[in-house]
Amino acid sequence: MNLHNLFIMGLALFQFYAANAQDFTKHPVVAGYNSWSAVAADIDQDGDQDIAGSSRMTSRVSWWENDGDENFTLHNISANAPYAMAVCVADLDSDGDRDVVCAAQEADAIMWWENNGEEVFTQHTLASVLSPSYIDTCDLDQDGDMDILVAACEEGSNKIAWCENLGNQQFSVHVIRENWDHANSIHASDIDYDGDMDVLATASFRTSTANGEIAWFENDGDQNFTGHTIIGNYGRPSCAVAVDIDNDQDMDVVASVCQLNQIVLFKNNGDLSFAPVIIASDFYRPHCVFMADLDNDLDMDILGTSIDGNQIAWWENDTPGFLKHVIATSFEGATWVTAGDIDNDGDMDVLGTAQFDNEIAWWENSLITGIGESGNLSHQQEYLHQNVPNPFSEQTCIRFFIPCDSRVSLTIFDLSGKLVKTLTSKKLTAGDHSVTWDGRCNDGTSVPAGLYTCKLKYSHHEYMMKMVKKVRKAGECFY
Repeated sequence: MNLHNLFIMGLALFQFYAANAQDFTKHPVVAGYNSWSAVAADIDQDGDQDIAGSSRMTSRVSWWENDGDENFTLHNISANAPYAMAVCVADLDSDGDRDVVCAAQEADAIMWWENNGEEVFTQHTLASVLSPSYIDTCDLDQDGDMDILVAACEEGSNKIAWCENLGNQQFSVHVIRENWDHANSIHASDIDYDGDMDVLATASFRTSTANGEIAWFENDGDQNFTGHTIIGNYGRPSCAVAVDIDNDQDMDVVASVCQLNQIVLFKNNGDLSFAPVIIASDFYRPHCVFMADLDNDLDMDILGTSIDGNQIAWWENDTPGFLKHVIATSFEGATWVTAGDIDNDGDMDVLGTAQFDNEIAWWENSLITGIGESGNLSHQQEYLHQNVPNPFSEQTCIRFFIPCDSRVSLTIFDLSGKLVKTLTSKKLTAGDHSVTWDGRCNDGTSVPAGLYTCKLKYSHHEYMMKMVKKVRKAGECFY
């Protein structure tokens, strides 16, 4: 092959990869805000993603209203949340709007702000917990309201607990694990696939830099928890999340390990034993990990922050390995990362905080989305048909076929892998079935516009498809 042909081939390859590159463009949300955590949520329920965040040093909890064109207006919810750490958005009082909850470490309290439906917030103390730092929300006891999980790591607190929502704005604290040195992250997930929510947590063990533990706590269905160590004596883990990363119908665990500068996948062997696979060992002082389908290929990718490396990066799930992509390189003290479709274009954008830059920013994902692009689509659609209409605004019909009598699960997830809605979970007879989804979460609130994954499971089979919810505009004819 002559030099001219080599040049033409190289140019063609360059043009191909340039055309198919997936870039992230930074958009600052706020500067001069000593940010610790931030989440994307449709707080005013107008169909776009707003942002809620916390500031440790200024004791603030705030939200930024998205005008639909990604211009954000600051609204301070409170300046009285001492050392505000992790923040979440959830409907805590079951009145159909989005409330805000935060771990206020120096107040020794979980605080929440009740939304009156017009984004006027009233502060309440949800529970007294010594030195809380990390929280998560879920319906842990499956009674139809949102509970709170909490990890407490300072001042000798060292425990994980859950705050049971009793209704009428009352909560009761139940300790899951006492005397767990520097418990620093907690998440809810059905680790054992038995239909109830278990708890995944980390403790970094400040007594020794070589120590640390990642464990899951098995829920017996009555919220009695049995601890199971995934790995112990391991380099001060800082965060762990659970997801079926290899689509083999069991839950794997991904963790950041601070002292070892590692991102680690703990692969579930199918029997709830976990084998570590090191994804990265040069990600300096990793603090946070998050899972999201960033490239819309129906598998979950890994997001992480590096405090000392000032990076936000993602690892593309490209079986059998993971390919690192750096999103931000000078994000000083990168602390927190999450994902959401902030610009409502059908792909997952990235939202992060930098504690030393005093900044919250989001990165626009350049991916141009197609629907149902992965897998053997023609074979899949024999069993899980594309929803109609798609896109939809108020409701959509999902048709599916099962070839034998079987217990069937039909569920909706957002692109971070979080369960949004269980449409059916029961035994069905062989044949065709259909279900209508009204675009609402399990808690009854409307989901924001964006891209969602529908998952059909029966017997040992699993099929997925993507669905788009949009805000209906004048003249558009979808439902």
